[in-house]
Amino acid sequence: MNNNYNVMNEYSLTCFSNNKKRKIEKYVNTEHSILLTINNKIELNLLCSPNEVKEFIIGYLYNEEFINQYNEIQEIYIDNDYSDIRVILNDRKKDLPSKRTRTSGFGNGITFLDNNKLRIFDDSTEIEGKSIFEIARKREEIQSIYNLSGGIHSSALCSKNEILVFSEDIGRHNTLDKIAGISLLEGINTSGKILFTSGRISSDMVKKCNRLNIPILISLSAVTEKSIKIAKKTNMTLIGYCKNEKFYIYTNDYRIIENSSH
Repeated sequence: MNNNYNVMNEYSLTCFSNNKKRKIEKYVNTEHSILLTINNKIELNLLCSPNEVKEFIIGYLYNEEFINQYNEIQEIYIDNDYSDIRVILNDRKKDLPSKRTRTSGFGNGITFLDNNKLRIFDDSTEIEGKSIFEIARKREEIQSIYNLSGGIHSSALCSKNEILVFSEDIGRHNTLDKIAGISLLEGINTSGKILFTSGRISSDMVKKCNRLNIPILISLSAVTEKSIKIAKKTNMTLIGYCKNEKFYIYTNDYRIIENSSH
């Protein structure tokens, strides 16, 4: 579901190159501010790209453990400009997460996830290295917003050989929330899948993947020390700097298989 706001707008600007100025047209990503109210008790200010807004909210509620399935939501009210969203849960007396942690990403986000509640993975998920490179190529082909404007994150939920769900947003955490929301609405099982993201792998990204039961997290970018510690504790596989036919496996390399042709 998309609203009527553009995820990017074209602007006239000046490019300075080779000691000369020239006028050009360039796309600029938009930011959308949302006031989210849950059960008339909790108010959160969220920033996102103005696409897949309903999916983003549903995924945020799931990833932050406000709900475990979509039918726990009684009502979602969204105003005309998508800036005021109110959610009522079926269980209005349900205990809501109270511990808040500022995320390291865009917009000073809030996460309620508790390190002590993370699952320990015991799965047989494996993938060949060449399949990871193939997924990386497919992701580049479908990142439509980034290819026009740059400066935006993307994440892809993948099986061993195909992309199942794809999302773009100015916030790297938001891409995981959108993937969670799309998966809930479309009945896509995220368990045992692979998550490929453009952004830095921080501890909060690892915790969101843990919530989605995703044991392998791959990034084009860096991996933080805290994310490595959590991944070791929970038996997740973290891969960073996946580009130019090379990547670094920071934890649990047994899930990554050398190409059978070798």
